[in-house]
Amino acid sequence: MTLVLSQSAGDPSASNVSESNIPLRAKRPLTEAMKALDTPDYREAARRLQAAVAASPKFAQVWHTLGVVDERLQKPSAARQAYERAMEAEPKLLSPYVMLARLCVKMKDWQCATKTADALIKADPQADLYGDLFAPGRRVIQVEGSRWRPDGRQGGLSASIF
Repeated sequence: MTLVLSQSAGDPSASNVSESNIPLRAKRPLTEAMKALDTPDYREAARRLQAAVAASPKFAQVWHTLGVVDERLQKPSAARQAYERAMEAEPKLLSPYVMLARLCVKMKDWQCATKTADALIKADPQADLYGDLFAPGRRVIQVEGSRWRPDGRQGGLSASIF
């Protein structure tokens, strides 16, 4: 069983979960969430994903998937919490950092974007911060003064991407 929310394997919103790494307690609700996503019924998927993380709270990939689904449901606070839980559960899983940073930029929460970008660099000093946050197909539509820069250093400008 593989759960993919995006066509592109390099897309940080993609959630790849293979049968071999699904905790037994989370298997049934995750399977039901996948069926709901096939419909697509994001509300039902979110409900089932919440059951999966309740059953296995350290299952980072499902927390990440719940964050993506919450974003699609226009629930940025819930998405932020899910991404943060994914980062806590598996600090080396980079996709929640990227998705949270993008969410923070969309919300114009520059402090969150700075903190998340710094955490991404700490988790993987080789991370392509510019490529991850300003991915192909996205364009910068607003630039504002901030301490955060796309190269991860302090100072400079911050850009909203959509």
